[in-house]
Amino acid sequence: MGFVWLAVMWLALEAGASVYWWWTVNHNEHILVDRGLKPPPPDSGFSVPETHPARQTAGLSADGFDVRPLSGPDWATPRLNEDLSAMEKRRVVFPSLSESDRDYFAVLHNDLVCVFDRDDTIVRRYGHWRREGHDNIGDFFRQAKKSRETHYGDYHLSEGGLDLPMRIFFYACPTDNKLYGFLNIETLLLDCFARHLPESSPWEIPFFRYKKHLRDAYTGMGTHHVNTNNFGYRGADIVVPKPAGVFRIVCIGGSTTEEGEENATYPKLLEDRLRASFPGKAIEVVNCGVSGMTTVRHLLKLAEYLRFEPDLLVVYEGVNDICHELLVYWRYNQTKWQRLMGYSPFAGTFLNRWLFPSDESICRDLSALTVANMDAIRRAAGQAGVRTVVCGIASPDWPSLSRAEREYLDYRMRGFCAGKGRMTAKTYRHIVTLLNSALKDFCRRKKLLYIPIEEYITGGLYYFSDNCHLRPNGIAQKADIIADALCPYIEPALK
Repeated sequence: MGFVWLAVMWLALEAGASVYWWWTVNHNEHILVDRGLKPPPPDSGFSVPETHPARQTAGLSADGFDVRPLSGPDWATPRLNEDLSAMEKRRVVFPSLSESDRDYFAVLHNDLVCVFDRDDTIVRRYGHWRREGHDNIGDFFRQAKKSRETHYGDYHLSEGGLDLPMRIFFYACPTDNKLYGFLNIETLLLDCFARHLPESSPWEIPFFRYKKHLRDAYTGMGTHHVNTNNFGYRGADIVVPKPAGVFRIVCIGGSTTEEGEENATYPKLLEDRLRASFPGKAIEVVNCGVSGMTTVRHLLKLAEYLRFEPDLLVVYEGVNDICHELLVYWRYNQTKWQRLMGYSPFAGTFLNRWLFPSDESICRDLSALTVANMDAIRRAAGQAGVRTVVCGIASPDWPSLSRAEREYLDYRMRGFCAGKGRMTAKTYRHIVTLLNSALKDFCRRKKLLYIPIEEYITGGLYYFSDNCHLRPNGIAQKADIIADALCPYIEPALK
């Protein structure tokens, strides 16, 4: 009898959660505006967040601005359009590296590496295996491995809508009798995504590279009036080689760097602020933000960023790592109970944190993906004499939000993560807080400038249009925060 009552109560909770969500979607004014069922009010009425301390101390302490190139091996230099023979020569160096350098090699070059012993058992893996189905990729290595000789092994993956021919390079190391397999699956996936694009698409490669010289294009960021330059980024054409005397900052990130009207993106506003602060100095800020980018994909573009000869890289990234990489990985590795709860409207809405790993596991995954990639960017850029600055990630301050704002942000989160797993705005905020803590600790250890944007852009829909993107006043605030932190940092280099 007790079981029956428990089942009845659970069904009532499920029905209540479904009704609650239906009511919210059809009565929340912010959601109705977003759905186009109601015109936006002339005055949003969003309350101004509380004031914060002066921003002169926004940037955490770091080493002085030093642009001397650091010594480093040839294999650690990112390459543009590397040919097959050069790639093979680089990969055969891998067995001679230390464990830490092997990890760095795999991360920097986006290689998944499997090491086979004499018994053809995979004894070690390197690179980012945190992706749905990566456990199966070990089987692809096994099936492509035809012998213990140096060769290329082919495997064709056709599932989930993918048609992906995979060519794996195997190297038989004569000194340790092990076989090393190398696969850059991210490049293969991007090539697959680029096939059969319609002529009207703004993409050369979806969520990686826009077409060059677009005019009044719609890129998915809410505006139809986006122009791209000679490299497919927003902003003025980029002159290469860099003109003498120019101090160039390259801002890399995803849609949270790309966003904004043509002359009101954060990199453009940052450029305006820095030029006003250092009159007479030739300062350029290049917007290399592209919607959908992850830290994995930034490493594929790192050689291009360095080709622009920047004096400084400003990195604002991590949102897509959470929502497009780790969210899928966590869903793929859920326990049976978590999978079962994932079908429940009540659990997905009100017990959402239970659907995810422990904080310890989340921090470990963030360190293995986002922080490791940031470190690879830092290290490779430093070898080219380029300093790296890392920004914290802004997100709405959950405790201070109204009920209507919370409901709207949950609604937007469902659309943002559609098909990848259910994550509420509150859970997202918690994970972003863990990421910011990890990034801050990373910068402290590596003596990089960390800009805690999350401490100065808080509140809800006054600044935010959703859980990660900003309204124009939020973008302006972001540019001011970064400018306040950079001015004292770059001043010695501009003298």
